[in-house]
Amino acid sequence: MNEDIRSQVKKVMKERGLTQQVVADELGVDRVYVNRMLSGSTSQVPARWAEMLGILGLRLTVEPIEPDSKKI
Repeated sequence: MNEDIRSQVKKVMKERGLTQQVVADELGVDRVYVNRMLSGSTSQVPARWAEMLGILGLRLTVEPIEPDSKKI
């Protein structure tokens, strides 16, 4: 599940020409932190949540929101 989310985020960043630094600046964090988020070494959905969603037959997904509401 986490890898699906990371791959979607990376895809959108690439489509929009956004670098990790640009995203980091918007978040107010270091670029290294964004890199860790995208590589899976931090900011994962807790394992128990993933298990619970699976038991319930649910999946956490990423989908676009209205274009006017995106910041970058």
